Amino acid sequence: MEQAILGIRYVITAVSDKEDVDAAAVEAKRRVHEAVARVARIKLLFGEDSKAAGVAKDLLPELDVARSLAERPDGGAWEKLEKVYGLHRDFNEAAFEMISSPEWKVGKSLSLPYRIESADHDA
Repeated sequence: MEQAILGIRYVITAVSDKEDVDAAAVEAKRRVHEAVARVARIKLLFGEDSKAAGVAKDLLPELDVARSLAERPDGGAWEKLEKVYGLHRDFNEAAFEMISSPEWKVGKSLSLPYRIESADHDA
């Protein structure tokens, strides 16, 4: 998540400093896509219905909107980033709360309600 936020800030800086906005925007988009992949890992680690996973899912569209606003002069990206920072803080708090809980065990959320049978490759 932090890398996506930094990518968005780089686009804002590129716009204001009249640098290569296209290159910055491509990099920011890549970082937001990486954040999507990280949310999948967060769901596995903390559980699909955990508060941390919920906040992380809510953060993704806000990152994407901030990224698109960052490409426009006076697009309101800084204001959107304030919301992103708030959600990011909420995510960190929820994740810390979960890992600090004596009930939480690493990998506990990895137990799936179904089993995947291995394929018989000799048939």
